[in-house]
Amino acid sequence: MQSDGGGEDAIKILDGAARNTVRDDTFDIMEIEPGIKRSRRHLILNGIDIFNFALKKLHLTLMSYFDLQILKKTKWIILFFIKQIN
Repeated sequence: MQSDGGGEDAIKILDGAARNTVRDDTFDIMEIEPGIKRSRRHLILNGIDIFNFALKKLHLTLMSYFDLQILKKTKWIILFFIKQIN
């Protein structure tokens, strides 16, 4: 996927994997800001960063994939619709 790690904070779970294993406070619920509570095991999404990635880089990734698959873009693909599902 040609990932350089630059968007690391766009989609993240802080604890529970190989790099950041479960800690004593992993399951403690913290108030991030008024009305938003989560533990270090909850998924954190930065919607603006994800949207900007989709606008600026997703089409490049798709086109390089199709180039690797030796597909003629103009013959097989006329138009892409990329939808953000909420």
